[in-house]
Amino acid sequence: MIERAASGDRKALARVMTEIELGNDRISESLLDKLHGSFVVGITGFPGSGKSTIISGLAMELIKMGQKVGVLCVDPTSPLSGGSILGDRIRMQELSRQTGAFIRSVPTGGKKGGLGYFTVDLINALDAAGYEKIFIETVGAGQDETDIHNIADAVVMVTVPNLGDEVQAIKAGIMEIADIFVVNKADTGPADEKVKELLALGTAGRMPEVIKVVATRGEGIAGLASAIERRLQQSSMSRQERIKSRLKQLVRYHVEYRLDRYLASRDFDSMANELMSGGGIAQIISRAAGELAK
Repeated sequence: MIERAASGDRKALARVMTEIELGNDRISESLLDKLHGSFVVGITGFPGSGKSTIISGLAMELIKMGQKVGVLCVDPTSPLSGGSILGDRIRMQELSRQTGAFIRSVPTGGKKGGLGYFTVDLINALDAAGYEKIFIETVGAGQDETDIHNIADAVVMVTVPNLGDEVQAIKAGIMEIADIFVVNKADTGPADEKVKELLALGTAGRMPEVIKVVATRGEGIAGLASAIERRLQQSSMSRQERIKSRLKQLVRYHVEYRLDRYLASRDFDSMANELMSGGGIAQIISRAAGELAK
C-alpha cells in the first residue's frame, strides 16, 4: 500500500491516510525513507475570512504550472459528540476535480493549537506521494492557535476589513507568526486601513508582506502565489532540515496524543471527592503521574 501510494495511486494514498488517523504507527514509520522534503504552506486566520477559497485559487495557479498540490483542511472536533463536520473541501469542488490535487479533511481529534495530532504524519504521506507543495488550512483559529508556525515553511494569515482595531492587531499570538498577511474581501470595507495596521506590525528584523485579494473573483491570487514562492525560496533550511523540523513536531504530537488519551481515561470525579474529603493534592497528582509512567 505504501509503495502504491508513493507511486501516485490516489486510492492507496487515501487508505494510508486513514490508517494514520487510526493510529497505525507502522504506516507512519514506513513513510520516513520516502520523504522528499516538500514545502508546506500554512493558511491560518479567523472563521469566515476565506481561507478555503484562497487555497483553492492558489492551488489552481500551481497546477497550471505543472506542480502537484496537496491540501489538508483541519476541522474542529466537537468536545461533546466527538464528531467533525469536515466540510472545508465542499468549497474546493473545482480543485477536487484536478488530477494534480489531493484534498483531505482532517479532524483535530481534540488537539489545541489549530492542527490535529496526526497532521505531520499526513504531510509526510503527501510528501512521499510526490506532492511538491502542501497547503495546511488550520481550523478557524483563535489568537493562541499558532502550531502551524512549527511545521510550515511559510505562514499566510488571512484577515478581512472591519475585523477588530489597531489594538487587536498588535496582540500577541497568531498575528506574530505570519510571513504574509492577506486582506481578503478587499472590496467590502476599508481595506487600505487594514493594510496600514498590518504593515505597522513589521520590525527591523521582520517585515511581513501585506496583499489585498478578492478571492471569490480570483483578484490578487497570482500576486499572492508569487509572494509565497519568494518566501519559500528565501528559506535557508535544507531538505533534510525541513524534514527533521517536522519530525520533531511529529514526536511531540504523538506524545501529546497519548497524554490526552490517558487524561481522558482518568476518574477526576473521584479525585475531586478525595480532595473534598481532605486528601492532599500533591499526593493525588503524584499517584496519577505514577500510573502514567507504568
